[in-house]
Amino acid sequence: MFTSVVIAGVDGLGGWHLQRCSEPSVMPFFHSVRTRATETTTPLFSTLTARTVYPPISAPAWASILTGMTPDQTGIVDNDWPNLNPSVFTKAGHVLRRLGSSRIPPLEDLSPPAAQHPCNFAGTHPTTCLHLAVANSPPEAWCAMFSCWPWVPRLMPSDVLHPQKFQAYTVLHLDPLVVKRFVSMTETVGTYPRVTFLHLNDIDTAGHNYHWGTPQYYKAMTQADTRLRAIGQALNARVMAHPEERILLIIVSDHGGSGENHWRMLPSHMEVPIALVEYAAPHKERRRGFDVRPLTTVLDIAPTVCA
Repeated sequence: MFTSVVIAGVDGLGGWHLQRCSEPSVMPFFHSVRTRATETTTPLFSTLTARTVYPPISAPAWASILTGMTPDQTGIVDNDWPNLNPSVFTKAGHVLRRLGSSRIPPLEDLSPPAAQHPCNFAGTHPTTCLHLAVANSPPEAWCAMFSCWPWVPRLMPSDVLHPQKFQAYTVLHLDPLVVKRFVSMTETVGTYPRVTFLHLNDIDTAGHNYHWGTPQYYKAMTQADTRLRAIGQALNARVMAHPEERILLIIVSDHGGSGENHWRMLPSHMEVPIALVEYAAPHKERRRGFDVRPLTTVLDIAPTVCA
């Protein structure tokens, strides 16, 4: 059994684009960690063609990754959640043409009265795998979230469970500082978080600014790979210093893209990579990789974390 899970979310990293470049040269760490075992790492599973949810937009996708629910179940259908304007029109091709006058509540909580909630949602915050992991763990268990996108901590409100169980760190628009804070925590904390979620945003920014598949986009992929390497090195040092721990690293993306956007039902938008890697001290018995059905989706992440 894993003592901790770290989810490294790489926004905008399209599996379709990874298949069309020299992965070992563009993302050497990601390629090596998902294909070759070392003294402390064991690749358990990886794919470049996992299916994200529709619409392939960041907020709905990350909510689905962390809850195991589809956007129609989480109630999160756009990046504006939870402050959606009822009169907003979505782009042609989106799930909804017009959101109407009422909000979409999470499937898990349809209890009235919705009007009393400040965002006019019933339930508003769907339960994530971070919440479930803490709820089913010893009293000292806690979870952490690191992000440079202010939207991400909205999924971890302090009123869901005791606020001391959750720590959120937000550094605006600076992926390197997000990783630096994660590494610092990994090196210094006593009890390691039961589940940690990191959100890296630079690849998505490059896609929007320079278009998916351009040299600038692939350069951003290489830069993100160096940050994944820093995460891996921190986890490697952690299990060497704390041999009683066994950590599962999950690397996943929310969507790909083409041109400057990512909302269509296209392989370049819908295919994303997923990699599962075990970190454990050298003397630990190693787990074997496992076969997964051909169509793996991002909805498999949350059940895997909670297993």
